[in-house]
Amino acid sequence: MMNDLKVCCDPDLLDFKTTASLEPLNSLIGQDRALGAIRTAARIRHAEFNLFVLGPSGAGRHSAVQTLLEAEAATRPVPSDWVYVNDFAGPDRPKAIAMPPGTARPLQKAMQALVDDLANDIPALFDSEQYQSRRSSFEQRLATRKQDTFEKLVEKSHQRNVTILRTPMGFAIAGVRNGEVMKPDDFANLTEDERHKIEAAVDLTERDLEKYLKSIPRLEKDHRAAVALLNAEMATQAVDDALESVFAAFSGIEAITQHLSALRADLIENADLFLSLGNRRQEGPFPVARTGVHEDPALHRYAVNVMVSNDPSTAAGAPIITEPLPSLANLIGKVDHISTMGALVTDFTLIRPGALHRANGGFLVLDAMRLLSEPLAWEALKRCLETRAIRISSAAEMLSLISTGTLEPEPIPLQVRVVLVGDALLHLLLTPHDPDFGRLFKVGADFSPDMPRTPESVVLFARMVAGACKRDDLRPVTGGGLLCAFGPPPTRLGHEAMRPCLGGGAGATT
Repeated sequence: MMNDLKVCCDPDLLDFKTTASLEPLNSLIGQDRALGAIRTAARIRHAEFNLFVLGPSGAGRHSAVQTLLEAEAATRPVPSDWVYVNDFAGPDRPKAIAMPPGTARPLQKAMQALVDDLANDIPALFDSEQYQSRRSSFEQRLATRKQDTFEKLVEKSHQRNVTILRTPMGFAIAGVRNGEVMKPDDFANLTEDERHKIEAAVDLTERDLEKYLKSIPRLEKDHRAAVALLNAEMATQAVDDALESVFAAFSGIEAITQHLSALRADLIENADLFLSLGNRRQEGPFPVARTGVHEDPALHRYAVNVMVSNDPSTAAGAPIITEPLPSLANLIGKVDHISTMGALVTDFTLIRPGALHRANGGFLVLDAMRLLSEPLAWEALKRCLETRAIRISSAAEMLSLISTGTLEPEPIPLQVRVVLVGDALLHLLLTPHDPDFGRLFKVGADFSPDMPRTPESVVLFARMVAGACKRDDLRPVTGGGLLCAFGPPPTRLGHEAMRPCLGGGAGATT
């Protein structure tokens, strides 16, 4: 009776010296349904067909997912690069721009070189003889216009027998007789008609002087406008020369071309930023070109923050990202802050990408239990999958705990296949208690802990052991060692292959 219940293995199935003589098998066996589910989820493009891989630990879930996803990822194109740039109309809302793969880093370096070049070119251009000569002509024209207008006013006052005097307190108007300014006693000795005439002339001259004084701010305003126009002309010359190569390099990307046009206008308008940097240059007998100016926080507005860079020369197909710590920040990204003068400040160059950014266009593999253990991470992931966009938010913002102004980066469109790996109990709990789970994760790959025991499966298991030994550079296993794993042969000592396991050894060759 007991012999009928004993599981026996035909020793002829394992009639080999070691697994080194077998053809290695690197795939799983007995998990056809689970592997088929993984392939289906990987190939289908609908957004809500994400995958939950469930089964016992050690069933080969992670290795199977990685192998099958790599095969599917290799058939897909390399996804786009993503960058954040400054929105000059709304600096608190940085713009997200998609770029052809491999172009984000060159754009970032080109903008850094542009700022460094302008930090040298603009101060040099405003120090040039051409600019100083034209600026001097404007100054001289202003002085001439003031002087000519004042001289005409003085000449007109002389015709009225009065004159305009400059005093420490401003201007004064006095009567004139015989080419000399009248003294108070002389004015008092005049007849009443003569006094009335002089007083009337003084009133008229005061009105003319008042008009002259009011015209001076307009003259100075015209002068400032002319100087500003000259500055803009010189700045335009420097900016256009520096931007010419950047426009040519990225002319095929419409969004970048539009950004460069807005950047050009801002550079011309704020050329004084580079002049102030030029004034801080160290003077010496050997002028040194300024480098690394792009790191100055005042010039971060012209930078490019690369969120994702997929170089086609090194990337093969779609990305496969495994995030071992799926916290909120590691998942959707974050906005860093730096301490300046006792205050925390930030700008769009401090936006950091998360796993969803890196996996965009490909696959993201997460441990389900770790994901659910991280505060707000599960809710953030579901929100991104529902809206099909990555919106960066901090825990405080999600809980409405802060009211201070902060950056609101433009959401990045999301196209990703999320793969959660967990056990059957976790899947069983999520299905009834989270209504979003069944809608977002429509595919389940169930790894079974057992499989039918047939002669074919025994041979496949031996080949799988051979593949594991070769892959991990392990010593090969003897046929007797595997026979011990599968159970004794039909007769107790009726076969030579039983001998290696009788001495208590592990079955490996020595």
